[in-house]
Amino acid sequence: MALDFQEYIASLGKEKYRSSIVIAEPGRGKTFFAKKAAKALGGKYLDLLEYFLNNKELVKTIDSFGPENFFQLLERETKGEHFVVVDHMDFLLDTWRDQEFERFMRGIRQQWNSFLERYRSTVCYFLQPSSRLKNIEITDSQGNSRIHKLSSFKAFI
Repeated sequence: MALDFQEYIASLGKEKYRSSIVIAEPGRGKTFFAKKAAKALGGKYLDLLEYFLNNKELVKTIDSFGPENFFQLLERETKGEHFVVVDHMDFLLDTWRDQEFERFMRGIRQQWNSFLERYRSTVCYFLQPSSRLKNIEITDSQGNSRIHKLSSFKAFI
């Protein structure tokens, strides 16, 4: 049975760790869904690729822009927001070595702790499938996965 995205995010918002990953193949409506989700939930849509392209200083740092830099950027961009969608992040993940990718995943699992003021937002990453994501497990306090395929959700009307 398909999940209701709004209900899923509402339940995630009650958790200590409020990050989730939605995976979709290119051309399957990932960005359309992400934008609709942000709008429907009164949240913010952050197109990370566009963000980089519009900031020449960031473009210059792409080779050294690691997970710590990303989470600092995310802290600034989520301030005052209750829900944030991060889309088109795959280009950045592709520049990271395995250790950096693991630090990013650890950040999703444990760092984005809603008990801390600067991490209050619920964040949903919309990513393309990759071999790195295949064996990743991230669960909520009930043991439910925080990683879902886009096809698991009902479409927005």
